[in-house]
Amino acid sequence: MPALIPVDNNLGAAFIGVVLSAVIYGITWMQIYMYYTEYGVRDSRFMRSFVAVLMILDTLHLAFIIHGTYHAAVTNFGDYSSDLIGPWSFSSNTLIGIIMGKLVQLYDFLLGA
Repeated sequence: MPALIPVDNNLGAAFIGVVLSAVIYGITWMQIYMYYTEYGVRDSRFMRSFVAVLMILDTLHLAFIIHGTYHAAVTNFGDYSSDLIGPWSFSSNTLIGIIMGKLVQLYDFLLGA
C-alpha cells in the first residue's frame, strides 16, 4: 500500500545521505588504521588519544544518523505527525557535530597544527 503523502524526496534523500555517510565513515576508518600502524607511533600519546576521541564521536554521529533515519523510515512510516517532532537522535547529533568541530578548532588554536 503506497503512502498517502509521497515521501520519496524526504526518505530517499535521507537514505542516500546515510549511505554516503557510511562510505565516508569507512574511508575515515581506513585512514585511522593507516595512521595508527604507520604514523601514530611517532606522535605523542595526547595526539593518539585525540584521534581516538574524534573517532568515537564520529561513530556516535553515524549511529545517531542511522537511528534517526530508521525512526523516520521504518518505525513511524505513515505517521506524519511524528515528522513534526523528530527523533531525539537528530537533536543529539547536532550536539555531537558541535563538539567535534570545537575540539578540532581548539586543537588548531592551541597547537597550531
